[in-house]
Amino acid sequence: MSNNARFNHGFERLLRRLRALLLVGILLLSGGGAYHLLTRSAPPKTWMESNLDVSDGIKTKITGFRMIEKSANMDVWTVEATKASMTPEAIEMDDVRVDFLSGTKAETSFKLSSQKAAMDPKTQNATFIGEVRARTRRPITIETDALDWKAAQRVILTSSPVRIGMKSGVVTGKSLSMNLDNQTVALGGGVTASLNR
Repeated sequence: MSNNARFNHGFERLLRRLRALLLVGILLLSGGGAYHLLTRSAPPKTWMESNLDVSDGIKTKITGFRMIEKSANMDVWTVEATKASMTPEAIEMDDVRVDFLSGTKAETSFKLSSQKAAMDPKTQNATFIGEVRARTRRPITIETDALDWKAAQRVILTSSPVRIGMKSGVVTGKSLSMNLDNQTVALGGGVTASLNR
């Protein structure tokens, strides 16, 4: 047997052993690993508790982003986006849908959609940009090009032209401030109203 033939024979034996070890590893992972994954009862973590806090300064990109947050007062936020990019300073999202369910005041719940959004992870303030549409349970529909959410004050603001639709008609203005807790709306700049009879 030549050196070359011995080398090929030894190499083939090594490959057979590696294949056998790989097969055993796959069987162990699919059996025991699947059992561990399916029977594990760890509670889900919020994005703030997970390793997605990007504190290391690396920009994290996610396709098919979905975040559900439940606050201490039982408010539930669901935020969905086709894409999200996260840094320590901001979360930027595309094709955004937000569903807010108030745990204490059902009438303050709303749904919102926009082309883009940026959120500060520390303050949870957010800016929604491009074909912004919000709908409250009253029902009131708000349409504008840009909208700011101030989390601490629970206020929606815009300095862009705004259209508010409701059962009794349509009101337009050049700016808006809406406090969700006490359900007050302030419109500014050339307010017009078209009321139904």
